[in-house]
Amino acid sequence: MKKEEIRKSINNQIKINGFATVVNTFMDIGILNKSDYENWKNGKVPYLEKLKKEIVQCNNESGLNIELIINEEKAFGKSHYGNFENCKNYIVIMGNKKEKELDEKAGYYGEKIVLKVQELGLNTCWVALTYNKAEVPCQIKEDEKISISVELGGIQGLYIYAQYTI
Repeated sequence: MKKEEIRKSINNQIKINGFATVVNTFMDIGILNKSDYENWKNGKVPYLEKLKKEIVQCNNESGLNIELIINEEKAFGKSHYGNFENCKNYIVIMGNKKEKELDEKAGYYGEKIVLKVQELGLNTCWVALTYNKAEVPCQIKEDEKISISVELGGIQGLYIYAQYTI
C-alpha cells in the first residue's frame, strides 16, 4: 500500500539525512523516476519544450514577439480588477504599437498557443488588466507594446497552481 511505502521512505530519509523531501519520497515509491527529476531540475520539462516550439513557430509566422515567462511573480500582485495568487508562469504577447490589427493578431496567435497548452494538459486564462505590465521581465522593443498575456496554471513539473480572486 502507498501509505506504508510513503511512511517507510520518509523514515528512511530522516534516518540517513535528518530530513525528508517530497521529491525523494516520490522517487522512492515510483511516482517520479530519476531521469524525469533530472530533466525537471535542468528546466527540460517535455511539455514546456513543446510549448516553446509552438511559440517560436507563432513568432515566425506572425512577426509578433511572444515570450514564455517562468517562475516570475512580480507582475501578478494586487490589481484594481482582482488578483491572481501563485501566478508565476505566463505568456506575454507583444507587437508593433502602430499595427492597426495588433490585438486581433495577438488574439489569433494567442489562441493557437492556448489550444496547444490545453492539448498538453495545462490550464490557461487570458489576462488583460489584472497584472502590472511594467513588472513583466520581457524584451519589449521601443516600437512594441504588450497586447495581452495568457496565465498558465497547473504546471505539474513546477508545482505551481494559479488561482484568481475578485
